[in-house]
Amino acid sequence: MIALTVSLGSLVVFSRMITSAGAEAITDNSNNREYMYLKMDADARYPVQEIRIEDATTKDGSVEPFFLSENYPNPRVVEFYAHWCPHCMHFKPQYIQFARTMTQVTEDLYPPMTIEIFAVSCVPFHEVCKNHNVLSYPVVQLYSAHSSTGSPIERNLLHPFTVLRRFGISVSGLQETNDPQREDGMVHVAAAAAKHKNGSPYFLYRSQQQIFQDAHLSFDFVLRNGVFVTNDALDSKRQQVLKEFLTLLQKAFPTTSSIQPLVENLIDEIDTISQSDSNLLLVLDKHPTPSSSWSPACLQHGTGYTCGLWQIFHIICIGTVEWNQMSPNPQYHLSPLKVADSIRDFVDNFFQCEECRMHFTHEYDSCGHDRCNRLIDDGPGSTIQEWKELPLWLYETHNGVNARLRRERMERHDEQEEMYPTTPSDVLWPPRDQCPSCWLSTDRWEDNAVYEYMRSRYWSGVTFRGKQGRRHVDSQTDQEAAAHPATSDHQLEADETSALRQYVPPIAILVLSSMAAVAWYRKRQYDRKGMHKKKETN
Repeated sequence: MIALTVSLGSLVVFSRMITSAGAEAITDNSNNREYMYLKMDADARYPVQEIRIEDATTKDGSVEPFFLSENYPNPRVVEFYAHWCPHCMHFKPQYIQFARTMTQVTEDLYPPMTIEIFAVSCVPFHEVCKNHNVLSYPVVQLYSAHSSTGSPIERNLLHPFTVLRRFGISVSGLQETNDPQREDGMVHVAAAAAKHKNGSPYFLYRSQQQIFQDAHLSFDFVLRNGVFVTNDALDSKRQQVLKEFLTLLQKAFPTTSSIQPLVENLIDEIDTISQSDSNLLLVLDKHPTPSSSWSPACLQHGTGYTCGLWQIFHIICIGTVEWNQMSPNPQYHLSPLKVADSIRDFVDNFFQCEECRMHFTHEYDSCGHDRCNRLIDDGPGSTIQEWKELPLWLYETHNGVNARLRRERMERHDEQEEMYPTTPSDVLWPPRDQCPSCWLSTDRWEDNAVYEYMRSRYWSGVTFRGKQGRRHVDSQTDQEAAAHPATSDHQLEADETSALRQYVPPIAILVLSSMAAVAWYRKRQYDRKGMHKKKETN
């Protein structure tokens, strides 16, 4: 490339900032939900350019944005993203601010030079992103003039000076400002606050039907958008991960779920669908989703896709306990540890939000929420309480993610405190108005009540009765529970054993009592650590 030298005195380019990025792009139009940077006014000037797939489709049916053609005369910066990816949303204000600054720099310093800023949504432009080797989101690539081959650049290096150098433009005469509000020479602009009325609940209620519809919709979405990120066939490792996850779904999802016929078809065609995206789509198209949109509860704090994906994992974990309870032969039990491993590997291989994936796998691999001690590799003598640790572990993991994401939204001012007049513990699920018996205090939950509530949500045909009639906590009992939290979970087990005596023959009572004693002892040994009874702060 031709090196161009720009020499000016001290230039404060970063002071020319507009603080509102949200007013410049469509973010809440249902017809354009998949696009984050579209213009609202066709005649206005926008720092980031984006087009819809209809505008990029040629007469012969091929799809290629004009700015990715090798005939395009100007150097350009292109972000490839997915609208459902939380970190793409987080990156949006920074990318808009970078685009403004980059445009201002080139106009002020070298008017003949034009460096344009574009964005491509990889949901409608799925094939385009595959052709440009986009393996995760968000990805930023630099394209030289008259080139259709992009060169990736790390997001933390996305600075006008760095981009100018990468394009062969000398910036030796430029000086960065030392504004204390900037990090790495960039101003992080607050995104527009979410439009919720003050006082609205932090968790909207959804029916069990909506939960399973959200799960099916996200399952369809991840298969369409996350399995084939290149034009190559799946390698043996990814094919095995997909096959194991499908087999797990077949066992751990309710047999009446709308996912089951699709899962069975995918397992039968596993070798065929592993060869190409088109083969996979042929199978998916035979099994339409029961709903065309995620529920309002799933869309409340972001995109429905990630919400529905969590629902899949919760259903699997509850279904593991149900499967093992109904299995007459322990040889065919689902191992809680192997189930969790399968979920972890599925996220690692097919969830394309890079930072989300890294957060989840790092916490998993580092035994977050005491996973390494809680999840067993099922064997003879394993108990229902040990199986229940799987859904309870995922419950704590999900609440930890909720708390972290809410804290990040507050720090970025994406979400204002007055929008939800809550304490930090109120962002933990389930909400107290939906399950008051699930909570012993502000940040201490009752395992059995939480499990039964999750079972009523994530397993078909189950109704949550609550615990009010089965466990009354007066002030004295509550103080004892606070002093000895590890022992509070066993009260219900004693009540349930008492009820069983009315129906079970004496010999069965003896067997059950022995098993309960063993389970109680093992649980007590574990509870003495006190780790999983304390609310983890990240």
